[in-house]
Amino acid sequence: MSRQLGKDKDINLGCGSENQSYSKDKRLLVSSQFNNVFLNPDFKLHANHLFLLGKWNSLSTARLGLVMSKRNAGNAVSRNRLKRLSREAFRRYPAEFATIDIVLVSKSGLMNLDNASYLSMVNDLFDKLCKKVAHQSTKQDT
Repeated sequence: MSRQLGKDKDINLGCGSENQSYSKDKRLLVSSQFNNVFLNPDFKLHANHLFLLGKWNSLSTARLGLVMSKRNAGNAVSRNRLKRLSREAFRRYPAEFATIDIVLVSKSGLMNLDNASYLSMVNDLFDKLCKKVAHQSTKQDT
């Protein structure tokens, strides 16, 4: 599905594809799920304004949890923008994160980033996580 913006500008919204969904089974929803990741993470990754924790789960899908504080990520509009961008980046890595619970935690200065900078930072963290997952799985295979 696409939406027309002006005369010549066309944006693909990505609606209608099954891979684009972000259903409840792909989210960390309750505090016990978050605590499971916080208390004993298998992966810890840092960026300038973001912190990623990951833990293997026993489910058949990856799940994402977002912790965006008002202090670090700004007002509700800014926090929702950052959460939406995080979910969009997460959707692009479904196979690599097969059975991992991921929590993204905001750090100070996050509200000052534009969309491109934030997405670049999140994608870099996800790329690093993919490498760690691949490295850990090859270690277990040998």
